[in-house]
Amino acid sequence: MKLGFSSTCIWSINPVEGIKFAEKLGVYSFELWADHFFMNNDSAKEIKHVYEETGIIPTVHSSSWDLNLTSTSMSVRDFSKERVKKSIDLAVEIGARVITIHPGRKSFYRADRKEITGIQREVFHELFEYSGAETLKICIENIENSVGEVMVNETDFLDFFSGFNDSLGVTMDVAHLGSFEKFKNFYSVLKDRICHIHISDLNQNEIHITMGEGVLETDKIFSFLKGSYNGIFSLEFYGNDPEGNEVEKSILYLRNIERKIGWAD
Repeated sequence: MKLGFSSTCIWSINPVEGIKFAEKLGVYSFELWADHFFMNNDSAKEIKHVYEETGIIPTVHSSSWDLNLTSTSMSVRDFSKERVKKSIDLAVEIGARVITIHPGRKSFYRADRKEITGIQREVFHELFEYSGAETLKICIENIENSVGEVMVNETDFLDFFSGFNDSLGVTMDVAHLGSFEKFKNFYSVLKDRICHIHISDLNQNEIHITMGEGVLETDKIFSFLKGSYNGIFSLEFYGNDPEGNEVEKSILYLRNIERKIGWAD
């Protein structure tokens, strides 16, 4: 099983140390959040060197905070595209093969859905062309079901992809789906496009918490995916623990399930 974790899990540690911590834990990958990189004013050259030195596989999560790629405001939309393009540049510089991008949302809850979808298609065509599409896979992430979100379930993605060929992928966020049944439906419909999975636990009050502390039926999810999915699982929650104890605890939890169900790559 190709396990990794996101730099959001160790926000108080700079990304270089995060990659080294990933090596210490013996995981497969480390997902670099572009916002983490930009806030630390890090060197892409140094980060690429550490990835290569450790053998940890890089993935990137594009900037997403305070952005909206489908805003009705042209200035907000242009700024959002600029930040995402900088994230794409970062992914290319460090040798990542996958970048996860949030899809945009309604600026106003009564905004026309068809208009938003049209803007989305234009934006992602532009981002795809910008990326060069030779080595980097752009993956759109499903978002939790809340006011204004338009890319939540498998039907939303099917509608969106009707205007594309097979050029774009999907990052499936399990916690955003919220239940095993919703996960199963989403994966069954979109499995040919899913090339990255975000995983974290959840409860009635919050999502993206440490594994084993919520109600996610992780063993059922892994059993369902066994033999079907061979991509990366990125552990994703927000943590400021400089020792990385919650990350280590979560990785051990997932490894135990891996052994229990007999997952073998």
